[in-house]
Amino acid sequence: MKTIAVTLICVAFFTGFATKEKENKAAGEAAAKIEGQRKPFNPNYNVDTAAATLHMTFKVQDGQILPKPVKVELIPGKMPYRPTRGPFLLTYRDSLKKEIVSYSIENPLVIRSCDGLKKPAVSVMQTGVFSIRIPYSPNAAHLELLDSERKEMKRVEVDLLPVYKEYKIR
Repeated sequence: MKTIAVTLICVAFFTGFATKEKENKAAGEAAAKIEGQRKPFNPNYNVDTAAATLHMTFKVQDGQILPKPVKVELIPGKMPYRPTRGPFLLTYRDSLKKEIVSYSIENPLVIRSCDGLKKPAVSVMQTGVFSIRIPYSPNAAHLELLDSERKEMKRVEVDLLPVYKEYKIR
């Protein structure tokens, strides 16, 4: 009786071990197949201007965005994808003012405070600076900023060609 029990335990152990070994082998083969489909790593990816981000800092006076950025940086690498929907519209236009791309983000002028309040206080910046990160597009000649919720805020058009020249981008 003991011999049969020991034999059954050994068979179950080795069968489980063999099954686990097969699963590990199959997982390794699947991983190798996926890795084989990947494009090779490009060490110049972060220097490629087609995969860059513009970090633009704007000044706000009397609740209005001034059309000339106070600071512009070209940051290597693609912008991380974060799907956001918001009332603040960004539109790229070419030199003929034809729309290239338009997308929306959360409003950078909205200030939230949670200083011990049960409900966060929300207000709109009247004076100060804010920054936005946008994908770099060499075809873009104009950037349009618009807060679709605040009708009193004017549409802001930024002529990107002088900005690119001033900050030596391109």
